[in-house]
Amino acid sequence: MFGTTREELDGHQLRRIDARGLSADAHLTEFQDIPLRAKAYFDSVLDGYNEGSKTFFYHVLFSARPGGNMWVPVSKPFFDQFFPEADNNSMVEDGILLMKEHQFTRGKSREWKIPPEVMDRARWLMVADLEAEFVDPKTGRKKGRPQKHKTTNEYGKPHPLLVKQAIHTFEYGYFNRAAVEEHLREREDSVSYAESLGVEEEIPGWLERPRARLDGDIRCYSVILRQKPQLVEGTTYRYRLAYSVQSTGRLSQRGGGAQSCSREMKARLYRDLEGVPEVLNYDLKSSQAYILRAFLSDAGIDTSWLDTYLSADKQMYADRAGLTVDTWKAIFYALVMGAHLPNSLYHSDGAVKWGFYDEFGVSTKDEIIGPELSPVFASAADALKDTREVLQPFSARVKEWHRYLEEEWVPQNAEPNRTGRLVRNALQMKFHWTREIGDERENIREAKRKLAAFLLQGKEAAFIHRLTTILPDYGVVPISNEHDGIVTLGVVPPEAIERAREAEDMPYAKLETKDFV
Repeated sequence: MFGTTREELDGHQLRRIDARGLSADAHLTEFQDIPLRAKAYFDSVLDGYNEGSKTFFYHVLFSARPGGNMWVPVSKPFFDQFFPEADNNSMVEDGILLMKEHQFTRGKSREWKIPPEVMDRARWLMVADLEAEFVDPKTGRKKGRPQKHKTTNEYGKPHPLLVKQAIHTFEYGYFNRAAVEEHLREREDSVSYAESLGVEEEIPGWLERPRARLDGDIRCYSVILRQKPQLVEGTTYRYRLAYSVQSTGRLSQRGGGAQSCSREMKARLYRDLEGVPEVLNYDLKSSQAYILRAFLSDAGIDTSWLDTYLSADKQMYADRAGLTVDTWKAIFYALVMGAHLPNSLYHSDGAVKWGFYDEFGVSTKDEIIGPELSPVFASAADALKDTREVLQPFSARVKEWHRYLEEEWVPQNAEPNRTGRLVRNALQMKFHWTREIGDERENIREAKRKLAAFLLQGKEAAFIHRLTTILPDYGVVPISNEHDGIVTLGVVPPEAIERAREAEDMPYAKLETKDFV
């Protein structure tokens, strides 16, 4: 019901910016249906405000990323185009919205959030009874039927064949209602406990994480309830799945649902299901790293660093860099997608830098006073130095690949189009190269990064989609697409994996089972 992926949530920020500072295809987040009682509450909160203000409020509500910090960035050009009549200042004064000013040093727009006081009352109104009416949040129009797959793009044209075949293979999802609602009550208990400690003034943001986890999971559960679940047996229910298609060809469950909830909630969703085969969670091991290695090899670029990395223990690399494994992986995959590896924490505003800041708790004040007076800044700077020593050879190969894409791959693979040149990924999804680079040379670097992600994610999705369409041949039922994996009823046989490898020319693809937590 709420935003599902970073691409969808910030889609208007990921596309080429025109002369006005606004993407040519910027769009509002899809507003999801809500229970009638929640609609009544939000109507009372927004009483007296104009339609533009209400639209902006719901955009913030539905754009919050489940499990994230619930802040939603909105650029000024985007605001001016879609919410010109919104009285956002009054909404802040009245406590209906919270606002963070833009941070030029981090390249951030203003960010908006629904206040805890509003969400505390709305939270459980989103968890409807199974027979509850769902309505459009703006118009109040009743929505009696479950949502369906979106099988065409924004222009009404059908998606490529494999994408269509995969999306139609997904019919029903399953969940343990009692286990999920027990999980949500435990999340609420965690929030209550955090509040009882009374340290919010001493530690700003103390309550933000537990509240965000609770609200994110409740909202994802509300999406499932919107689909009119039917009892299977005991406390096991099934519901109609509804997916949309990203620009790369990935599938996203509309509103998030089981795909975007926390790992802890996923474990409860699928725990002790009755009347159905065994639930298994499959993951493509190091998928984008293996796919990148194949792309590098095809381009004639040295893969020796990646060859060693893929066969080694990732903890060893994290230790050498002075980072936790999670932060190491986040930085590594940021580089896979083309992020810059900075020489200094002072000379970068990119994702890698902020990964170090989050790891070591570096604030703007720490950056100002520097390593001589800030131990955490000094630790982050030392870790960056160590990380550069480990990752510099890899970063150089990625940059070489990006140059190859611009100078050789695009000219060799581009198709003429009325807007210039476009290229396709493994799923035959389109990437408008000419539109992305625009008239400014400075757009080239970002366009190359987007193209790299488009190719990597498209190849990854092609394998998962192909496997999805093959599984019914073996009596295995896919019940959730996980981008780089899949949740099934029944064991995926080796023969199905091999067929997908051969069909997508991915002999390196390794599918493994994983616990949800």
